[in-house]
Amino acid sequence: MHFHFQLANHYYGGLSQIEDIVTPVVWGLRALGHRVTMGILPQLPNWPSVVLLLEYFAYEPAINSFLAWRSDTSLPRSCVGLICTEDLDDALVMNNPEHPGRRENLLRAFPYCDFVWPIVPSGYDAYVNAERLAFLDYGYIDALRLEGWPTAQRDIDVLFYGSINERRRAVMEGLTARGLNVAATRGALPSYIARNLMGRAKLVLDMKRADPVIYTSPSRICAALQQGATVVSELFDTSRLRFLYDYTEACEFGDIVERCVDLARSPDVVERGLAARERFSRGT
Repeated sequence: MHFHFQLANHYYGGLSQIEDIVTPVVWGLRALGHRVTMGILPQLPNWPSVVLLLEYFAYEPAINSFLAWRSDTSLPRSCVGLICTEDLDDALVMNNPEHPGRRENLLRAFPYCDFVWPIVPSGYDAYVNAERLAFLDYGYIDALRLEGWPTAQRDIDVLFYGSINERRRAVMEGLTARGLNVAATRGALPSYIARNLMGRAKLVLDMKRADPVIYTSPSRICAALQQGATVVSELFDTSRLRFLYDYTEACEFGDIVERCVDLARSPDVVERGLAARERFSRGT
């Protein structure tokens, strides 16, 4: 089958920020024998191809364009699936003034989608019928396997993977104060730089952005695990995503600094990540 990602609803500068979400889906589908294409132009493949959208209808032009397309009965038949990445009840994302209307517009879009694939177990079943809803699990994909640098050449003690805010900065400053070399991807670097940093890091640090967040980031953790990184994850998620902690060095927020210091100075820190990747690849 042919799957086509239509990403025109995302602003150009933000396309690099969704790479960790899109790439595993692309290569997961390809591993199953499907053809996958992507684009931002209005031309779409004909039926029976499947058009995949990544949720982001924060502004009226995006949702209005989508609804007009799906309501136009003169157009050829199409199949549209929507991948949803956020907690519907996370006000920091869904009711953020910088993204006006994101939650409301997403709810408007649901009836016009043939299926919906959430990657976090939020309350999508309250808005989408069960026969059109399926959870999208992230896991190991051999095509995305990358190798890091030799242990002796790893010049970054801790790499924080994500954007920086006050909560995360406090931990990074605590690590620096303990004498560790700390770097960050800041959520905006292209993959060729982010992956280089990951390959040079002894540890990759994964933290939630704010206390009210209840779901971890499967795309962020999996991207690090694919590269054989030793991942230190903040331990907080009690949902079905909790299985990802089996492959990380998970600890409470208050213990992150000490955990990173101990691991960064451990002679087997790199081997821990490589062993975790092998278990991740087997699902054990």
